[in-house]
Amino acid sequence: MLDKLFRPRSIAVIGASADTGKAGGRVVSNLVRSGYKGRLYPINRGGARVEGLAAYTSILEVPQTPDLAVVVIPAEQVSQALDEAGQRGTRVAFVGVSGFAEVSERGRELQDDMLATIRRYGMRLCGPNCNGVYNVVDGIPIGYNSSHAETLPPGRAAMLAHSSAMLGLLAFRARRWHLGLSYLAGLGNEADWNMCDYLEFCIEDERTQAIGLLMESLSDGQRFLELADQARRLGKHVVALKLGRSEPSKLAVTAHSARMAGTAEAYEAAFSQAGVVSVDSVEAFVGALHMLTSQPPIGRGRLMLVTSTGG
Repeated sequence: MLDKLFRPRSIAVIGASADTGKAGGRVVSNLVRSGYKGRLYPINRGGARVEGLAAYTSILEVPQTPDLAVVVIPAEQVSQALDEAGQRGTRVAFVGVSGFAEVSERGRELQDDMLATIRRYGMRLCGPNCNGVYNVVDGIPIGYNSSHAETLPPGRAAMLAHSSAMLGLLAFRARRWHLGLSYLAGLGNEADWNMCDYLEFCIEDERTQAIGLLMESLSDGQRFLELADQARRLGKHVVALKLGRSEPSKLAVTAHSARMAGTAEAYEAAFSQAGVVSVDSVEAFVGALHMLTSQPPIGRGRLMLVTSTGG
């Protein structure tokens, strides 16, 4: 079902606005400016037109079942919006707002209610607490980060990040360094789909050669190792930049997304076992993806370095 998130034929934006200073306005504007070829349905209470498109007051009013519901309304209203999307037959949603398990016990209750709603209808969910995904190859930006407003170079590297803000920075670095991208995905709280789900999608995608993971933690270490082995057998590469290595940064990770970071040593051991390229900076992250998608494989013992100084 991730195919409907990255390649939807129709999208309902719940919380769409004519004001591009708002998240709902930017989502619609970015899709219109990108030349999105599918059906786009702005949804807002007033039914006001958005980017020249007729709007609806509810997803229940749209003339066809949208593949994807983009929800950018206050957290307290999200479960009701998803309930209506489920009634309409939509089975994939992206919740692009915060206010859930990452902030408070009340937020955790709202996240649990949201999950109960989607499970009632057999729906799947990206988010919450993230700002979107971007199918760069097909030119479908579904989100409101500044990078979603840009035309990025298409290519064979995917980037998956627990931090959507950092993902935007990585996207701009990629463009500056001429790294071609296939998909970008900000994962947020991973209330439903998690990093392993997106990793599996990218491994199976014939247009993706290398997958970069900006990660805080993993919910299923064994599945990650199995997927990394699958990638290796298919001749694909996985690059990981692990956040939360120091004690202060572990606390920051928990505050950011209600995730526990785990020990750096344990992750490094897992990366080594799985053949994952581990890097420790944004520059190395982008550089590794560039090399792995633009150069032929370098086998053990086939690389020699020549320098003018010992330094």
